Parts: sequence; structure tokens; C-alpha cells
Amino acid sequence: MKLKKILLVIFSLALIFSVMLPTPLEAAKKTNNIKAVSKASGGKITKKENSKSKKHKQKKKKKLKAGKLKSIKSNNKNSNPNLNPNQKESIYSSESNNQKNIIKELQENTKSGNEVYDFENKKQEKKLIKETENYPSTFDLRSCDLNNDGIKENYVTSVKLQNPFGTCWGFSAISAAETSILSSGLAPMDTDYRGIPTLNLSEKHLAYFLNTPIDDVESSQYGEGRYFLPNFTTQDKYDLGGFPFSATSLFSSGIGPNIENRNYPASTGIVGTMEDVLGYHGIAKNIDRAKIKNEDGTYEWIDLNYSENDNWDIDSAYRFYQSYILKDSKCMPSTADFDENGNYSLNKAAVAAYKKELIEGRAITMGFHADTSSPNQESEGKYISRNWAHYTYENVEANHAVTIIGWDDDYPKENFVKGHEPPGDGAWIVKNSWGSDEEEFPNSGSSHWGVVKTDEDGNPLKDDKGNEIHTGYFYISYYDQTVNMPESYEFDRSNVGKMYYLDQYDMLPLDMVNSSTSEPEVKMANVFYIDESVELGQVSCQTTEPGTHVTYNIYLLPSDFKSPDDGVLVDTIEKDYDFGGYHKETIKTPIKLFPRQYYSVEVIQKTDKAYTMNLQSGNNQKAMEDFGGSAYMNAVINEKESYLSLDGMYTDLSVKELQEDLLGDDYEYLTIDNFPIKAFLSPGDDTHVLSDLSISVSGNKDITISDEEKDNYVRVRLQGTSAVPESEVKWEVSDKDILQIKPDKNNDTRCNLIGKKAGLTYVTATLDGVGTYVCKVLVCSPAGKVYSIKTGERKSEELKVYFSDQSKYGISGYQIAYRPQDSDNSHDWKYKNVNKDQKMCILRNLLAGKKYEVQVRSYKTNKYGNIDGNWSDVEISPVVR
Repeated sequence: MKLKKILLVIFSLALIFSVMLPTPLEAAKKTNNIKAVSKASGGKITKKENSKSKKHKQKKKKKLKAGKLKSIKSNNKNSNPNLNPNQKESIYSSESNNQKNIIKELQENTKSGNEVYDFENKKQEKKLIKETENYPSTFDLRSCDLNNDGIKENYVTSVKLQNPFGTCWGFSAISAAETSILSSGLAPMDTDYRGIPTLNLSEKHLAYFLNTPIDDVESSQYGEGRYFLPNFTTQDKYDLGGFPFSATSLFSSGIGPNIENRNYPASTGIVGTMEDVLGYHGIAKNIDRAKIKNEDGTYEWIDLNYSENDNWDIDSAYRFYQSYILKDSKCMPSTADFDENGNYSLNKAAVAAYKKELIEGRAITMGFHADTSSPNQESEGKYISRNWAHYTYENVEANHAVTIIGWDDDYPKENFVKGHEPPGDGAWIVKNSWGSDEEEFPNSGSSHWGVVKTDEDGNPLKDDKGNEIHTGYFYISYYDQTVNMPESYEFDRSNVGKMYYLDQYDMLPLDMVNSSTSEPEVKMANVFYIDESVELGQVSCQTTEPGTHVTYNIYLLPSDFKSPDDGVLVDTIEKDYDFGGYHKETIKTPIKLFPRQYYSVEVIQKTDKAYTMNLQSGNNQKAMEDFGGSAYMNAVINEKESYLSLDGMYTDLSVKELQEDLLGDDYEYLTIDNFPIKAFLSPGDDTHVLSDLSISVSGNKDITISDEEKDNYVRVRLQGTSAVPESEVKWEVSDKDILQIKPDKNNDTRCNLIGKKAGLTYVTATLDGVGTYVCKVLVCSPAGKVYSIKTGERKSEELKVYFSDQSKYGISGYQIAYRPQDSDNSHDWKYKNVNKDQKMCILRNLLAGKKYEVQVRSYKTNKYGNIDGNWSDVEISPVVR
């Protein structure tokens, strides 16, 4: 990851969504210049008039039908202290050769920007192309038979107008979401008199909370988000722009999408809809108006759009509102491939991927470089023709986001700008967000933009003023060299209609994803803390590499866990994903969790070639100050939230040294977020409410026993006010070679633990209707015996200590403790470790004339530290000479 490269990517993309597209209406030049925001940058105003430009804005909202999404903060302050002080936290060591080599490999194999989601699997590419070779030559989601019942339906909502802000990225994403929701049957196919679906999701909610940091002081992620220069207004923030995948990071975090006219939740006690909050307008609904001249020579005042001169703020209480929940997204490669010399070629596999999504009912949000001229019947733009056919024939930055809703393989290349025709026929059918003459205010606009509506004979239709009716749709060539960041969405409503919670830490708006690969195994994990009784029902992650196999491991952890896998593995989910993107998976049997319990979600991502780690990052304040810009990111990573495993050892992602090594030279200018691993929880189904009971075993403390002792009884205790379930306590042990358990036949809340050999294992006590408690058990090897202590024979002031052989127990070594006999201070004990093969230890540099107290114990080392045996009886040495 080189700083220069990353900063270039970030700053160039930030401009994408703020391209100015002048209106063609002379009378509206000072009030209606359209600013399109997209995911690449560039573009210029080609008109000479010095008119005030207004950018498009988008809004998006989210809220559940009967309850808000709640982010449960991690609170580790009350965790129990270690019972075994020799056990160590998983510590990152920059001196470890293995860890250093993995870090180096991750740095060398890091991708960012558009290249993150590129195909690298030729087998997958061929499969995609073969799957789509029998598709029809034309397909349009405005008229298609997705149900194979012989009836064609329209799954595309009406064209919108993003004025007065640069929010095309949001309008594009919302449009794609609306089509996906309709085609999957999650929303009723209610239509207007034209047969166009009336589903209307909020762009404003989306755009506002993209640029609003977390202001809940009780959240563990308080202060995380995007910050701006002091003179930045709310309107400036709407105008800043975004990326198509910015919407994904919001959707996946429980922030939208919301139906604009959705009812207030019953819990609020407010009757009516939330259109005033979620509609794309300011609170006062101020309107910009202009006088225009029609084709018939008449003049009239028209309403252009809702004015930016208004209060466009949204109360933070509406942040975690949503009507639909994101289940999956597919981030596909660009159709434009470039080799190392900059030579262009068409990515046929990407074309096939887009078609596959479309024919399954999912529209595609994507960025490209939009022409900055406004074509009319007399002239053509640089990239767009009089036929509203667009082909960017050079490799420039994207500057606008739109929605693909169909294709036409036979669309003639001659329809594009003369002299700059694409290499072949074929074009995407695209929905824009610059208004349509078919719509009414606020989506009618005044620019008369897009393909003209025609009659059955192909003749242009006109309104009663003599103006041709422009639809807001256009064509983009398959060969366009700037198509990038295409993404589709799939939603579900598995949690809507009931309260649910979302455990997550990655609340930084997504500006950039870094994807790093390594041949040695790399694992990512998040640890969460529960403060009420819930059921864990789904988990999610984000992938970057096409063709990724993901393993989700869910652990229940003891209170003094050392790492995300220091507990009991209770479920594993394995899935293969053809594309990068966001993915949510359902646990077959929900896992019951109770208050004051920790659990973790571990994610292992692997392609055919390597393991993958993805980091979400953004420019920090220093980057803005040193390189320019108007905004910066602030991420919050607390201890015991996210962990990274290198060389089989987990390290807390909050460790500064680890972040420095991961980012290298970029550490000074980047802020990184927690891993995008989430967990979905609920109080249970409609007929079952979890009790407020919680379990503890042996006083909520971990247990240390010897494998020589046979009577080690532990008990279950319950806390809470609910009635105790009629079920029995089920006891289980993770490793039966280390520990044997014998539940009491007369009292199932009592269990005997019998150590078999030295080691660490976990005992679980499960009570149906309450949950499972995890107790860590350290089984120690026998203490052995100090059987001889002699003074030094050759050297003075030393002792020779002989002890029993305990190698048969698989120990790692011995620890000798000694101090002068007349000492009554526990701090006077000194310690010396010796190899497991030794039977004698020499203690040197002792005090002459003193007798010494000496004892010995064995220990066994595992990945969490040392498991110590019991101390032997204290033996008294002869007087040291």
C-alpha cells in the first residue's frame, strides 16, 4: 500500500459525484444547473453563462416496523481478572519473523479502488459467459416476465430528480434497491395509472447520515464518522457526493432504506407518515422556480425543484430506521479492462455478470463518466449523441452514478457520436436521476433530458406546449471505458416487524476498501458483549475477492477470554460467494445468549490462491491538512472489539504497532475501521420471550484443578426475576481427553470435574430457555516433590535442588520458587524455570548463612500461555555456606 497511490484514489473518487451538468433552458440558467454526483471525478461546465450551480442531493432513511435497530456497545470493564497470572493475552510482536513475513505479504498483495473486485478466476469467467449465452438479445425490467407466467410487469420505479444537490450516488442506489425489492415480492406491486410501481424509498435519509458522525455518547463508536471544515453547511455535505458502495455500508449498518411515506412506529405514539422527515426536501418545503419559454413560444413559471435554501437536517433519532434489510450485495468488476500499457479491452465476463443480475430481477447501480454537455436536436456532446446514446471512448475518471435496468445486444453502434463510435453494437438501458418530462414536480425537472417518448410508429410524442417528452432514460455502450463500481442488492424482511439488535463496530462511512491476500492463514474476528437476553440469528461479513469461500465460526466466550477463539465453538457456517460484497447468513438454530455474556464471530476468507483480509479506511485529519480537501474520517477502534490472526495468534486490532505495520507508510494519513463483521439478534419469536435469567458456574469464576484430585464440584446458579424453566441442566466438555465430567444424578445443577491430563478445556452448562454458560477449566499436572536439597559442592552460595520426574504428564517444564526462610514477605519469592528434561536445578548467588524455602511445580504451555500445576510442599534447605 503506497501512500501516493491510495491518496490519489481517494481524492480523485471524492470528486466523482460533483460534476456540473448545465441545464439547456436559457431562462433557468441561474437557478437550475444540475450537479451530478458520481463515483469518479471530473467533468466541466461547457456553457459560458456564469450561473449558480446546484448539486443533487440524495436522501435515505431507515427504521424497523416495530422497533429501532440498536447497536450494542462492547463493555469489557466488568470482566473477571485472570485466575492464572501466567496466562498471556495474545500479543502482537513485530519481532516475530512469521508475523513480519505475513504482514509483508499482505502489504505487497494489496488492492484498492476499482481493482478490488476484478475477476481473477478464468474458470468463473467462462462459467458466467456460458450461463448467459442463451439469454435474449434484449431485456428490460420495465416490461419482463420474471415469474414465467406469461405476464409482463414493470419493476422499475419512476425517474427522480436529484436537484438541488450532488446525490446521484444515492439516487442510483435507491433506484436499484427499489427494483430488487419489487422483483423479490417484498413490496406489493402497487402501480399508478401508467403502470409504474409506486414504491418510493428515501434518498435524503441515506445522504444525510452518510455525512453525520455517531453522536450517541452511550455508543462504543461515539464520534466515528466523516468530519468537515468549520464553514461547511448541511447543504455542502449533501453536495459533497459519494460512491455507489457508500449506500451498501449504510444499508448493512441498519441505516435504511426507508419508505418515504412510512408510518411512524407505534412506539412513538405519533399518528401519520414520516414524509416530512424522509421526503427529499427541506423542512419548510421551499421551492426554486423559473420562467421558461416553450416550443410554441409561450412563457410560463414552473417549479424546478425543492430549494437548498431550507433546513435539510434530520434528527439523529432517525438514524437506525429501515423498511427493508440488506441480505446480500454483489460488487462486480468493470466491463472496461486495461492492461499495464493502458490498452483497453471489453470484459465479456463482466457483461455476462450484469445480465445475470438483471434477468434475476436486480437492477445495477454503477458509476461512469457522464458528458457535461446537454445534447439537443441540433448538436451532439463529446460522449453522448442526439440519440441519447453515451460512449466514453477514453479512460477518464467517473463523475456520475446511474442505474442499469436492461440491455440491448443489437443497439447499433451508429447511434453514438459520429467519429467516435464504439467497436461494436450493444448498449445498457439506463435510468438517470435528472428528471423526466413524464413526471410531475418534484421529479419533472426542466432540462428535457433523455430518450424521447414515441408512438407505435416511432414518431416523437409532444406535450400540449409543443415540447417533446423526454423520459430520463438513455443508453450506455457496452464498450464504455469508464463503467465502474457496479453493484446489485438483495433484501429480506426476516427481522422487520419485530425488534432486533445489530452488534457491529464498523460505522465509518465507506470511502475505500483495501483487499490484501496472504498464503499463510489470516483470520478476522469481532467480539461482542450482551447486556440482555437475546437470540443470535444471523451473522454477516463483507468480501472483496470474487470466488471467495467464507467460514463463519461462532464462539461463546468465558468472561476472561484471551482471544476470539478462547471459548466454545457453537456453530460454523460455510459459504461460497461468486462476487465480492456484503453477505448475511442465517444460523439454522438461533443461539440463546444471556446478560453479561461474551461471544465472537470469526471470519476466514479464502480464494483458490490465498487468504483475504479486507480493511475499511479513509483519510484522517492530517491527510486533509497536508494534501487539501474539505473532509476527513475519524474511526474508533476500542480494545477487545476486533482481532486479527497472523501465524495462528490473534492480536487486538486496536494495537498501535499492528496498525502501523499493516498500513506502512500510509499510517500517518489513514484511519482504519473495525472489521465489517456483524451479528443480528432478537428477543425471540412472537410466541416466546426470553427470560431475564442468566447463568453462572462456580461463582462466575474460571476453575483450576489438578489431575490428581477427584472431587472438584461446581454448581450452576441463576440470576434474574423470571420463573426457572422446567428443563434440566446439560453439562458438556470440549476436550474429553483433558477432563471428565460427571453430573450429579440427584441434582443436575451440580457437576463433578475429574482431571485426566494437563491442559485447557471448556465446560458448558446449558439450560433451555436461558442459554449456555462457558467456564474455562485449567487442568494442572501434579506438583511432584522436592526430594533433595544440597549445598553447593564446588561453589559457595548456591543450592542444588532435585525434584521428581513429571515428564509422563506431557509438561513443558518446571518452575522453582525460593526465598530465605526468615522472610515473611511474599514479594521475596524468586523464580527460575527449567527444561522438562532436567531433574535438577542449581540456585546461585544466594545469601550465605541463610536457610532457604524451596518449592516446585510443573507447567504446560499452550497458545494462551502457561497452565501451572500446584506447588509442592515447601522444603527447607541446609544453611548456605
